[in-house]
Amino acid sequence: MAAPLTALVGRGMVADAELPSLTDAGRAVMEKLTAARRAAMADLLSRWAPEQHAEVRAMLDRLARASMTEPPLPAA
Repeated sequence: MAAPLTALVGRGMVADAELPSLTDAGRAVMEKLTAARRAAMADLLSRWAPEQHAEVRAMLDRLARASMTEPPLPAA
């Protein structure tokens, strides 16, 4: 097991199994981190004027569209 995963298991954040998964404590930490990241992003975006940054807006539009497509299937 890789050192970072071993550390997370040791801290009770991840269940040690064939396919590791978050524990309740791990999910709680992830939810707090996600909420903090969303709040920081909302603060950043509240000061952004998309009409002043057409190139950034176009890149974000492409990124959003790309993230909504299905990933390619692995070769058989």
